[in-house]
Amino acid sequence: MLSLPETIDVVAAALALNRSIVAPAEVVRHGPLWILRDSMRKAGKTRTEELFAYGAVPAEVVRALRDYAPSGKYALEPFVSPDEDIAEAKAQYKALGFRLARSEPLFVCPLANPEPAVSRWHIRRVESLEEARAVCLQIFGKASRKVRPEDLETPTPAIRMYWVEVDGAVVAVARSLMPQPSATWMHDVETRPEFRRRGIATALLGHVLADDARHGTAYSVLLATQAGSKLYPQVGYHQRALLQIYSPAPAK
Repeated sequence: MLSLPETIDVVAAALALNRSIVAPAEVVRHGPLWILRDSMRKAGKTRTEELFAYGAVPAEVVRALRDYAPSGKYALEPFVSPDEDIAEAKAQYKALGFRLARSEPLFVCPLANPEPAVSRWHIRRVESLEEARAVCLQIFGKASRKVRPEDLETPTPAIRMYWVEVDGAVVAVARSLMPQPSATWMHDVETRPEFRRRGIATALLGHVLADDARHGTAYSVLLATQAGSKLYPQVGYHQRALLQIYSPAPAK
């Protein structure tokens, strides 16, 4: 099984890969921090930096943050392992001037089966930029950039996008990002509300995980919403930690 630091490496690298579809992003280490930021940093024009943390008490994490000194907006995002006191971590960060925005469970799924279960749903992999835009428009309401041209032209793409068709319409979507050979990142899992609780997401995830295994990866990693956390154990994911997302508390 991946260690928690190795899992955080996957999270940070995958999110940097995702950001880089639009503009180059990178991950740098600073003490207990994994810092996800734009590669070309310009004051006032960069995207929000995400500062992941693990392996240090809150006071040490905040000292490292202040030593790094983000140049713009940022979110402080420590991972809390199962043997840590979640409430105590929240209390300590609050005392240090941070407000908890939300929490997201971190899941890991060992990959073994390269053959998906037989499904009655029509699951497709995106094969063109035009198809990707059309899928995004129907699911997310805007034609976002979710894959790159090179991901459609190589047998080992870093980003793969899948969708489920029902009567010619897009009803569910998921993406798999491969920031390193050993692990993938499940992202943008979404099902239209009127098609939920029919087994569509379960079938889609099983299909994507089988394709991950065929591409030679050993693990799939994801961050879940509280609602989504009930789905992922059904396809083999195990919760590894909890991500707490903090913002600086407003000045009084």
